[in-house]
Amino acid sequence: MMMLKSFGHASTAQHRDQRGAALIMALAILMILTVIGITVMNVSGLEARMAGNSQESTRALQLAESAIQQVVAQPTMVNNLGTIGASTPKSYTSTGGRTDVTVTFVAKATPPGRATDPRNIDSAIGGAKAHFEIDSRSQTLLGGKTEVIQGMSKDIPR
Repeated sequence: MMMLKSFGHASTAQHRDQRGAALIMALAILMILTVIGITVMNVSGLEARMAGNSQESTRALQLAESAIQQVVAQPTMVNNLGTIGASTPKSYTSTGGRTDVTVTFVAKATPPGRATDPRNIDSAIGGAKAHFEIDSRSQTLLGGKTEVIQGMSKDIPR
């Protein structure tokens, strides 16, 4: 007859049956934690790249709009275009990137004039309007790209 001695909480026969079970459980839990850790690292890396791309896209938009403001502030860019379809390219380089701007003369329109004397329709005064399209394409140093197209009208004397 075999006698089992009790050592507190379990007998020696139970210990012999469970050898290695704790190791297998520990390895399974460690594997699950490793997969969760790798997934969290991949997601955080993806979010960082998305934030960087969004920042570069915003920087490119600001460069394009800044170049348009510079063109509008320079009347010579617009005044040199005399024929419809003529265009003037210009490039701007800054610390953030490069912007290529093209101003194209689209059309000339003469709005109906106002008469100085309501009884005399032929005494209309006023001027014409020239319509331009400003195409601004920017690229940042880190690869952000954007294109802004803006219309502009300018009063010109008759």
